[in-house]
Amino acid sequence: MIKTYLCINNTLESPPIEKLVFPPPEGQVLWVDFESPTEEESALLTSLFQFDASAVHVCVEPYKCPMLEDYHDYFLIATHCIKEFKERRVKFAELDILVGKNYVVTFHDEKLKEIDELSNRVKKDPDILRRGPDLFLSELLDFVATNYLNVILHFDRWINELEEKALTTPVPELMASLSSLRRLLTRIRRIVLQQSDVLRTLILEGHIFISKKGERHLRDAINHFSRVINIIESDLEAISGVRELYMITISNRTNEVIKVLTVIATIMMPLTLITGIYGMNFQYMPELQSPYGYPLVLVMMAIIAGAMLSYFKKKHWI
Repeated sequence: MIKTYLCINNTLESPPIEKLVFPPPEGQVLWVDFESPTEEESALLTSLFQFDASAVHVCVEPYKCPMLEDYHDYFLIATHCIKEFKERRVKFAELDILVGKNYVVTFHDEKLKEIDELSNRVKKDPDILRRGPDLFLSELLDFVATNYLNVILHFDRWINELEEKALTTPVPELMASLSSLRRLLTRIRRIVLQQSDVLRTLILEGHIFISKKGERHLRDAINHFSRVINIIESDLEAISGVRELYMITISNRTNEVIKVLTVIATIMMPLTLITGIYGMNFQYMPELQSPYGYPLVLVMMAIIAGAMLSYFKKKHWI
């Protein structure tokens, strides 16, 4: 599917792709969005837009790292968006952006929230497109960074839940959740870092279609990505803290169990000694002949056990 947005004197039009004039005349700004395009629609990148073969290859081939390619008359940014966040699983989708003097072409194989949000904004306020492709690019990248930020904030709440579980119910499954979360955050951090580097390279090398105002807005987008990276770094540290908390909690619980067992064993030692002595069955043991011998021994054992329990409680060992 191809959507077109043409801004003429702050008026937004959507001409059919067959009647599109490319590149647009001076004073007009064009945005063309390719969403899940067919082979015939993808072929328009070459036949209508006259993009370089390598640029077309970048668009149609999926799963690339974020990158920047300069073709003099236009440049291409390959970035990654969070397409779906469901059941604490993240699915990424590639978004390729071609930016020229007065046009922007976006190409993606799947429906993207960022494109839909930007499309709605443009329909309400065509000035977003009229201001130029560089500012329009910054606006789009802001939506990408905001979506990353929203997902990361969900992870913050997840980490808080895992921390609570580490204190109350430290089960082995918690460690698996922490490992999964750490891998996911590390992957997001790598992607966001690469995207930030792409934008920094674009600003440092410059381009004839990037104005000073556009550079400032791109730096704002970089700052948004940097904020995402900082939050991820904090989350990774928090995950390490939850791991340590889990191990400490497990260790403390183990120590409590060992302490109880040690107290029981310590109390049983003198009682075992007494029963061992009177269980030797010697012939001359006066206590064995006494009618009060058995209850006296039981009372003595109870007194010893009670005294030891009182002593342990006084020392706060139990």
